[in-house]
Amino acid sequence: MPLGDIPFGYRTVNPVEPPGMVADEAEAVRKAFEKYAAGNCSMLEIADWLNSTGLRPRSKRGRLVFSKATVRGMLSNPTYVGDIARHGEVVGPGRHEPIVSRELWDKVQQVRERRAWRPQMYGARPSRPYLLSGVGFCADCGSPLWANTTSGGRHNYYRCASRSRGDECLSEGASCRAEIPEGDVSSLFARLELPLEWRERMRELVAEGSPVADLERERRRLLDKIARVQRGLVDGVLDNETAKAAVRGILPKPPFAPLFRVLAEEEGRLISVSVWRPRGDSNP
Repeated sequence: MPLGDIPFGYRTVNPVEPPGMVADEAEAVRKAFEKYAAGNCSMLEIADWLNSTGLRPRSKRGRLVFSKATVRGMLSNPTYVGDIARHGEVVGPGRHEPIVSRELWDKVQQVRERRAWRPQMYGARPSRPYLLSGVGFCADCGSPLWANTTSGGRHNYYRCASRSRGDECLSEGASCRAEIPEGDVSSLFARLELPLEWRERMRELVAEGSPVADLERERRRLLDKIARVQRGLVDGVLDNETAKAAVRGILPKPPFAPLFRVLAEEEGRLISVSVWRPRGDSNP
């Protein structure tokens, strides 16, 4: 019998008996396989269709809607074709009733394999760096910002990853031109001149509870990094009117936190320090 969590489309009534099919869920699973096998629907489009039916996934992570990831897991789960897998390897047929035929399963795996090669063959890496890559988050839901390049690199965007991750967001996975938030960040760093009166205050902050020698070396490294970032960002900075208020909040990495605390203490400050931070659990 299937090991672990029973997938969407099945339900266990008696733990010593194979799981039985849930009629409406099983029909949705079968249609999802058929849509993908036809070759004209992406996983994200199938996720949108599943959400439109009113059905909801079973998720330990608190996902409230289907996403690209949940559909990918569905299309690669051998339970649906009647097999049993252990540690990712199929070990034989199960006692439960399959939802999809072997022919449909094989067709879906062929389409998945064909599409898996497409990014490596045709998807060139972006020629520009994305300054917020790995550090930018949506101010509405806390999901990471994903970078996108289109039209051969002519258009660059950041978009909220909530739609692809199965999270809910007030902005509904909105996107913006990359130049807008990057212009705000550039303007901020262009003004970080580290006046002399800041330096003693910086030493006090970074030395709290840490070996002074190690932190002094780290301070010099960060100052050098800031100088390099300034030189790299000054070119192409947008004017304030164009880049108005795109960045609502940032969560600096720990080594940079003292610098932003000093900046927040400056009279007429550009930023303020908040105690808010996104939570990592399923209850943001």
